[in-house]
Amino acid sequence: RQMATVAVSGPQFGAVGHELQAERGLTNTVLGNPGNQGAAEARAAQLPKVDVALSALREAVAQISAGAPQDAAAAREAVARAEDLVALRAAVQARSVTAEAAVARYTAMIDAFLQPVENLARHGRVGATARAVIAYA
Repeated sequence: RQMATVAVSGPQFGAVGHELQAERGLTNTVLGNPGNQGAAEARAAQLPKVDVALSALREAVAQISAGAPQDAAAAREAVARAEDLVALRAAVQARSVTAEAAVARYTAMIDAFLQPVENLARHGRVGATARAVIAYA
């Protein structure tokens, strides 16, 4: 059951983390250099990539929740953190958040998305598989 959880959700959690890291970096550049049009355009292009990765993750979490709800609690909690992203993006758009505060909020979100798979990676036999899935993703 835990192996299935890793196989289904691990790559999606990794993809969300990766895409959020890119959004975080671009947001830092945009907020730190308001006149940088290239960074603003790159950030605008990055947002849909994060949204696509989040959509795939939500589907994976729904799939594992249906099969083993007890194994999906941490995954569901992490996905719930995505609601913070809407508010953060609005604050960035309104320029009502500093670059440092935005980076800290993104980092907390990224950590939350990586936590469920890291938790599984700590378990004996499942751990080796989880680490391999994370490394591959």
